[in-house]
Amino acid sequence: MQETSAKPVIVIDIDNTVIDTAYRKQQALKAYHNVEASIEKIKSDYELTPILGRGGEMAQTFFKRLDTEETISNFDAPAFPGAAETIELFRKNGSDVVFMTARRSSLRGVTLSELLRNNISCHENELLMPPQRDQGTEFKSLKMRNLCIERQVIAAIGDRAEDVTAAQSAAVPAILFNSTLKSDEIEALREEEDTSGVIVCTSWSEIAGAVEKLQSGSAQMASLRTLFTGQYALWLRDIDEKIKIVV
Repeated sequence: MQETSAKPVIVIDIDNTVIDTAYRKQQALKAYHNVEASIEKIKSDYELTPILGRGGEMAQTFFKRLDTEETISNFDAPAFPGAAETIELFRKNGSDVVFMTARRSSLRGVTLSELLRNNISCHENELLMPPQRDQGTEFKSLKMRNLCIERQVIAAIGDRAEDVTAAQSAAVPAILFNSTLKSDEIEALREEEDTSGVIVCTSWSEIAGAVEKLQSGSAQMASLRTLFTGQYALWLRDIDEKIKIVV
C-alpha cells in the first residue's frame, strides 16, 4: 500500500475468487489445443488432469500460456455472480478493499482492465502482485503480515489453501470460496490445527454474510476495548488518589 488509511481492509484474491477463470480455460483449450470441454468438466478439476494429463508438457505449456497478457486480453472471463456488488457493499460499509493475487506484476495493466470490465473498480495501490508467478504463496503470506502491521484486516477471501495459510499466518480470519477445492481437500484443510477456523462459503452472498458477522464482532471488540481502557484509567486514578491520602 502506498498510503495509509484509518479504514479497516478486506483482502481478496482474484482468480477463481472474483474472476471465474473456467470460462477462459474453456476458450484457451479450444484455441491452443483444439480441445473442447464443458465448464462443468473444467471446474471438476483445478489442474485439468482429465483433459491435459498430470504434469506433462501439454499441461505445463497450457498453464504457462494461460497466465499471459495475450490470453487474459483475448479470452474474457466473467466475475462470479454477486462479486462486484458485494465488493461495492464492503466499500459502502466503510472498508477498503485490497486485491492480492498470484498473477505476476507484469500483468498489472491487463488485470486492472479485466476488473473494470466486470464493474469492479481497483486503484493501483489496491492491487498487490508478486514479481513472478511462482512466488505467489510466499508473497501472499509476507504481504498479509505486513498489511496487518499498518491496517486492521477484517478478513481475507480466497479459493485455495495457500490463501487460507497466508491469512492465518497473520491471524486474519480466512474465508474460503468453494470454487476450486474438492470436498475432501476442504475437510483436510479444516482438520489442520492452524486452519481449523476457516469459513467456507459457496457463493458471494454467503461471503457477504460472513464478512458482516466479522465486522460486527470487530466493532464489538473495539467497543469493549474502549470500555475496558476507560475503566482501567478510572481504577488507576482511584488508586493514585488513595496513595496520596495515605502519604
